[in-house]
Amino acid sequence: MAEREGRAGNQGTATRASGLRVASVNFGGCEGCSLAFLKALPKLQGLCGEVYCPYLGTEPEGDLDILFISGSICRQDKEVIERIKELRDRAELVVALGSCAALGGVMRFARGGQEPKPEHSSYVALPVLVPVDYSLPGCPPLPTAISSLVAHIQKGNERALGLFANLAKLSKLSGFDLMDDVVLYGLCIGCGACELSCPTGAIHMVDGKPDLSPERCIRCGTCYVRCPMGRQNIVQRRVLRELDERLQEVSRSYMELLGFVAHELKNPLASAIMGLYTVKDGYLGDLSPEQRRALEAVARSLDYFQDLIKKYLSLSRIERGALEVRKVPLALRPEVVDPAIEALRRELEEKGMAVEVRIPPGMRVVADRDLLRIVYDNLLSNAIKYGKEGGHIVLEARESDDEVVLSVWNEGPGIPRDKLPLLFQKFSRLDVPSHAKKRGTGLGLFICKEIVERHGGRIWAESEEGKWAKFSFTLPKGKEERDEEDPDRRR
Repeated sequence: MAEREGRAGNQGTATRASGLRVASVNFGGCEGCSLAFLKALPKLQGLCGEVYCPYLGTEPEGDLDILFISGSICRQDKEVIERIKELRDRAELVVALGSCAALGGVMRFARGGQEPKPEHSSYVALPVLVPVDYSLPGCPPLPTAISSLVAHIQKGNERALGLFANLAKLSKLSGFDLMDDVVLYGLCIGCGACELSCPTGAIHMVDGKPDLSPERCIRCGTCYVRCPMGRQNIVQRRVLRELDERLQEVSRSYMELLGFVAHELKNPLASAIMGLYTVKDGYLGDLSPEQRRALEAVARSLDYFQDLIKKYLSLSRIERGALEVRKVPLALRPEVVDPAIEALRRELEEKGMAVEVRIPPGMRVVADRDLLRIVYDNLLSNAIKYGKEGGHIVLEARESDDEVVLSVWNEGPGIPRDKLPLLFQKFSRLDVPSHAKKRGTGLGLFICKEIVERHGGRIWAESEEGKWAKFSFTLPKGKEERDEEDPDRRR
């Protein structure tokens, strides 16, 4: 501010020896906001070094500390938009003054039999066009609110400025929002500020509570910002949004760390498992029964650890938005199903389970091969883990007009009907006896759901408790599959 001291003497400019350079410009509409700024001028003169006002006859030159912009802004008026952008570059802080600039105002929400020229949808709020630091809605805004805002900026009162900063992030504010956010939630204290402030008389107090006439509301938001509970609600929104942003940042950092750690562990673990099975399977010499049992226990733990790392890598990709789906035509059995069964052959043999594949050898789907393999790995490993020892597993596929329905069925204890909706939630573990002793992350079915839905399909579970469980999912048919079924489509 020191470099601006002593800047004075311009015609139409209220000056002081030092302080802020503040200006107001209007881009159409009524003169209510300009008059409100003019009424605030005496107080602003006591706070600022230079104050430019439309009614004083000149426009500001050079850099500005605070710029108030008011009026209805038409998206089609390129000259005005360029002027606004030029002013934005010169100003350290920009305030959308009045409801037209802050929210779009009556011109944005015009209705009735008239046909505004240009169409009313062309009128937009100032924050749509340029970055805005603070908004001060009102039709018109209070002069005391203008001078108070400048005083808070001068003092660096971040707590008080939070309300105006949050208003700058709102796209709408009206009597309808007041009814929804304050009155219907029982927060109204019956002060009548909304009725007194409404410029069109759209709100009347009835039995101590505001009643809205929808046809008279011009959506200026004046009632909302004058309502003490409305202002409190706006501040709370800001706090909640900041907390949400922090939580999202923490979650992103956590997922990035999780993905990094899981990736770094994947290769050393794979080498350890390979070495373990080389010893356990007798390639380096015979083992005693005690040694074999000990190595089998270690193998089970390492297999579980490897499965855990795979799932956390998938979760990290999902949460970071890095799960890309690359769909290509696939031969379902040789490219996906048969490799999934072969990878779990050892587990199947250990439990004495038989797999029946009821999928036509020539069936094709359009999907991401690696992601579809993850789905089958998870569903088939669950069928083995929770299925009946020595039981039966059936993999099926059938086609309808627009989709392919794939399923994995297994004999076993099944799943209680009331637990079925919980299966696809993240970290969900069923609190039932048949699952209690089984280790798991609660991520497998959540990952399956994410993958299937990103293919445009759906997934669900069915069960008869004590007998069987079945998981089914769909994949939309690709153009190639539909053309093969209906040759006329190729013409």
